[in-house]
Amino acid sequence: MRIATVVILAGTLAAAGAVVASVQAAPEAKSTPAPVALKSAASFQSIKDPAARSVALFQEAGKVIQSPRCLNCHPVQRAPTQGDNLHPHDPPMVAGDSGHGPAGMPCFSCHTAANVPTWGADIKSIPGDPKWALAPAEMAWQGKSLGQICAQIKNP
Repeated sequence: MRIATVVILAGTLAAAGAVVASVQAAPEAKSTPAPVALKSAASFQSIKDPAARSVALFQEAGKVIQSPRCLNCHPVQRAPTQGDNLHPHDPPMVAGDSGHGPAGMPCFSCHTAANVPTWGADIKSIPGDPKWALAPAEMAWQGKSLGQICAQIKNP
């Protein structure tokens, strides 16, 4: 991998650490597993071989990339999944032509600008973001090994 890719992966690890920290601070459902601890990007500086360091950095990033939180929005079937067990989205949903849901039922119908609390459900809230969407089809990761994902996203 090139140095720029390593820098991007280091940034990914830093951002992933922030996500893990925010997840730790948020109230969780009883069935949610504890977040995985991530090493800092600086902890990889002792690996002198650039190729070995790149592999180690990507394996660390893989702890996030292959987490259900990421995989739910990176499906191969172009239909999102939910939860730590990657169960089908409820209500049933597909990407549509835009990746933002089918015509007449875009993702932002439920996933508004901010989280929406729910009552009487296992889900504590409907996650919000004004640009909520599935990852593009070329970024589908469910069912792929970390090596396959690396080959898919690396810049040759």
